[in-house]
Amino acid sequence: MHAPDTSQDRASSRLHAALGTLDSAMIELDEVQKKFDAVSGRIDTLLVNTTKSPSANLGANLRSLNARSEMLRKALDRARRNFASARKGYHQASQAYASKHEQHTDALALAQVELAEAERCKGALSRSISAWFDPKDLARGTQDVQTLKGHEGSFGYLPINPARFFDLLILIERVLALDPDYDDPVLRHRPVRFLDVGCGTGRNLALARTGNVLKTQALAGFDIDATRIAEGKAAFGLDAELSVADAMTYDYAGHDVIFSFRPFHDPDMMQRYESHLVASMQQAAYLIAVLPEDLVRFPELSCVSGAHGIWKKTG
Repeated sequence: MHAPDTSQDRASSRLHAALGTLDSAMIELDEVQKKFDAVSGRIDTLLVNTTKSPSANLGANLRSLNARSEMLRKALDRARRNFASARKGYHQASQAYASKHEQHTDALALAQVELAEAERCKGALSRSISAWFDPKDLARGTQDVQTLKGHEGSFGYLPINPARFFDLLILIERVLALDPDYDDPVLRHRPVRFLDVGCGTGRNLALARTGNVLKTQALAGFDIDATRIAEGKAAFGLDAELSVADAMTYDYAGHDVIFSFRPFHDPDMMQRYESHLVASMQQAAYLIAVLPEDLVRFPELSCVSGAHGIWKKTG
């Protein structure tokens, strides 16, 4: 992508300045013209009245008005020159702005094409990553993930689109970089402890580790499905990071950023899970909640991005 072009902004500023100069010149010209016309009118009136009734002061009055008229004539000439110069400057600035605007329009069209191509590439990479990381999940039918066998109300593992996952990591990294609670003297934010709830095989942790978008001190993930955890340890080398645990009883206090992709399809279970999660989260921790049930009911949570389901525990 191209760097932002500020030349159009500069051309716009010059155009506005030229317009202001032209406006001032027009006002000046109008004011001087009115004064000149008024003096000329007074001279004409004096001559007419004197013809009807001669006055001894005629010569003195005419000399005074003629001197005033000559001064205004010179001022009027200057005002006309200033107006002509301002009009020329405005014309040049207008042409320059039109040229820059055309260039900007062309650049914007090119950027839109590049963005569309980047989105296509992003989608292709995401599909490839899913095929490599989640071959078994892609082969499973919808019915297989609706309910985890032996755990009614719980979803089977639902792998989030890798591109969307990275979008969320990029967003939370930006948020952390602006948060004084996560300040670091060198890095954009201090390294965080990241947790994936219902992590399945732990592929999100593998993506977070290799992608290096978010600076992490520790990665952790748990799932109630021991088979998935065993698969992940074998596939991704996440032996120390993965564990078998229940989301309803897990202690979330040791983590700075918690990723939760709706582990329960039963609404009541989801509400109980959210209550326990929020209660055990540490102060200033962030929650990335994809498809939450009802986080608005917790006054201790502040919504950072409703569109992306990002919350911070502030109360």
